[in-house]
Amino acid sequence: MSSQRPKYLIFTSDAEFYTIPCSGFASDQNILWSKSLPVTGKKRFSFLCKAHMSRTLAEKCRLPFQQAWYDSFINFKETDFSELKFVLFYESSRLSTNESYLRYLRKKIPNVPFLFYYTNLIDQKSDEFRAMVNRLYDRVLVYNKSAWIDNRKVFYLYGTYHTLETPQDADRTDIFFVGANKGRAKALNELYAMCTANGLKCDFTVLGVPEEARIAGINYTQKLPYHEVVRRIRRTKCILELFEGESGVTLRTMEAVCYHKLLISNQCYEGNEIPGLSENIIPIDTLASKIADGSFSQLDFQLHSGMEQVFCVAEFLQRITDIAL
Repeated sequence: MSSQRPKYLIFTSDAEFYTIPCSGFASDQNILWSKSLPVTGKKRFSFLCKAHMSRTLAEKCRLPFQQAWYDSFINFKETDFSELKFVLFYESSRLSTNESYLRYLRKKIPNVPFLFYYTNLIDQKSDEFRAMVNRLYDRVLVYNKSAWIDNRKVFYLYGTYHTLETPQDADRTDIFFVGANKGRAKALNELYAMCTANGLKCDFTVLGVPEEARIAGINYTQKLPYHEVVRRIRRTKCILELFEGESGVTLRTMEAVCYHKLLISNQCYEGNEIPGLSENIIPIDTLASKIADGSFSQLDFQLHSGMEQVFCVAEFLQRITDIAL
């Protein structure tokens, strides 16, 4: 007899940048969560699978005999998919653009909608990539309010977030930023210099910045594992977001809400679909004046908004179900 009867099948990456925010999936009995690795859990099989099913390698050539792994990602013998509502692939899953595996899975689980969730900006993808995704999936989900949204094939969806407990850190900071350059280095350098000149303690990590564009005090070289990102979020007053796309609820938004922090942002959150969210946002163009008049120093270190419920797994699943069905 089948031991599992999931209503939702979700594929993500096994990287902790995804597994920590999505860890609420593990405790929901209605979800079968695959981290796109063999279910055996043995490290040597996971290592071999990552190498053989590498997306980077697949962009150059498709390695032979990948089908040997297909049965290993889900235990079909012990799973009954008769009540399944949808299959969701995060873009980060190494299987999300593997056409052969998707055909295999559709044969195993017919008559169920397959959805693709962009974890990077759809606007920055090539026409070829967007066309491929639209061809492979029944619905496409994006986290920013892009011009590509048509509410027929492409839909807006903000994500889910599960908090991680970390040790208390007495070394508090005022502003925390982590991210890649993406053309933002100059603005970040200027913001860091302005804030530190006014006595604020800033913790910035900006990767991919050429040496000639670097300034003292910012970490440009050490990549932070996500559990370290969370530790630094917990010890700061504000999270800084410099969003390079159209408006949307980003990972930084969810972190700020779920860890009860203020969000300094260049996005306009007025009229956002999450009630009360804009009240916890500091528009970036007002930051200098708040520092100058002393109001920044009076801001609470820890907020108590109660908004984190909107990012719980149950709400996330309902939003997708409304789109999928």
